[in-house]
Parts: sequence; C-alpha cells; structure tokens
Amino acid sequence: MISLARNPRHRAGSSNSGFGAALDGSTLAVAQITEISLPGNPASPADPALLVIVQNAAASLLIEGGRRTPLRRGDIAILDLTASFSALHHSGSAQIRCQLHGASIDGREDLRRTMILRQGDANSAIIERLLASLTAGAHASGERVATIRALLIQLIGGSLKAKRTPDTSRATEPTHNRVRAFILANLASPGLSPATIALRCGTSVRCLHRLFEGSGHTLQGWIRHERLERCRRDLQDERCAMRSITEIAFGWGFSDAAHFSRTFRQTYGVAPSELRRRESGRRALEQSRTDGGVGCA
Repeated sequence: MISLARNPRHRAGSSNSGFGAALDGSTLAVAQITEISLPGNPASPADPALLVIVQNAAASLLIEGGRRTPLRRGDIAILDLTASFSALHHSGSAQIRCQLHGASIDGREDLRRTMILRQGDANSAIIERLLASLTAGAHASGERVATIRALLIQLIGGSLKAKRTPDTSRATEPTHNRVRAFILANLASPGLSPATIALRCGTSVRCLHRLFEGSGHTLQGWIRHERLERCRRDLQDERCAMRSITEIAFGWGFSDAAHFSRTFRQTYGVAPSELRRRESGRRALEQSRTDGGVGCA
C-alpha cells in the first residue's frame, strides 16, 4: 500500500534568500508537491527513511545547512531523512517527493551527503518514470508497488556505487594515446618490447596490455599490424623500388626475413615479392596507356 498526497499550496523560503538571482531571476512562488510514502518490510531493520525528490517542472533550491543545490527539470535529489532541509521554489515548480522506508542499500552511509542525479544520468529518467507511474495510480496493487519499490532501491544502490567508483576512462585515454604515439615513433626499433614501452610511458606491463583490451588487437598484434602496413606501403611505393624486401622489413623492426615473409602472406594473402611484382606491372601498364594516349593526340 502507498500513501499519496498532493499539496498544491506548498511554499518554502522567502524572496530575500537570493535564490531568484541564482536561477535566472525567476520569482519565488507556490509549488506543486506530490508526496508518496512507500512503507518497508515490517520484518526488515527499521532504517531511517530515504527521501527521493524529483523536480518535475521549473526549478527549486534545496537547502541543507550551508549547502544550496539548484534542482532543474529532470534532476533528482536523494537524501537521508535524518538530515534537515528546506526548499525554495520558482514559479511553476513541481516535485514528486517519495519517502522510501526501510530501504537497505549498500553504501547508504554515503547519503549523509545528498546525492544529486542530473537530467541525463543513466538512472534519473527511470526513477522519474517509476514515481510518476505511482502518482498516476494511487490504488496500484501491492505486488506492483513492491516491484517499483525494489527497482527504486536497486537504482539508488547502483547510482551510489557509480558515484563511489571513479571513472577511469578519461584517465586512461591520455595514457593510451601516449603509448600509441611512442610505439609509432619507434616501430623501426627491433627492441620495441612491452617492458621498454611500459618503462618509457610510465606504466606497468600489465596496465600496458590492459590498455589494448577491447581494441581488436593485443599489444604485440597491434605493433605487428602497424609494421606490416608500413612494409606493404613501401613495397608498393615506386620510390622504394631500389630497396630489397629484406631491407624494407628490417627497416620497420622485423629481424627475420623468413618470418616476415610468412607473416605478410598470412595477413595479405600474397607474398611480399608477388605484391611488388604486381604493383610494378600495374605502374608499367598505366605508364604505357599514358604514353600511348599522348602519342595518339
């Protein structure tokens, strides 16, 4: 069972708070507050209730001691009801406030400081829809209410975990770029080993291998691919026609001619010598066509 109440005359604060200046100079006004209470399991520990505030329309300011947090359309605030708070509202402000009783959530102690989920957060839109569905159906079945309550607890717990877990994607991106740049600048060195790369790039060999997870190549596989691509380019380049195949291969970090030839054939389906012959024949044919065209003119 849920307890649902609508209070269209809720007003908090006064115009001397400075809130109007904080949010584009809008005037303070009456707010539409819809309150929901979701009871907990009587058999579970009596944890203090959580309050989930969804800002449905316009804007408000959440005040907790000396901390002031603006809430705009689509934002959600989640706080422990043992903390005191007040709110200031702008004209047209509307909120859903859900008291979630007996919610056992890992990391709940982190809610001593209010958690804010901004519009666009992975979970904010789902939480908003769940609570909106309850306000649209005050006589929802007990099973449906229990399901929604469980989902809310799961989503809040997931958001708390995400807040505690640092996002390393941005931190590793510069490292990944630095590693690739170093490798490309040293492809010609036959001593380009994981240990050397890790040392020069300021990381460990384990982290170095981890950087390439999900890229489609292992570290050694990517180095081999880049070396082969440059060998293939040089074999097709007329300017490199006087260089031997072995010279080209060794020039890009390979140290065994037979191994290079075998790897090249496995990768491109043609031997290095055959690719060079084909490219030479193609250039000769194009030149003859050009020369013949000029003669006919």
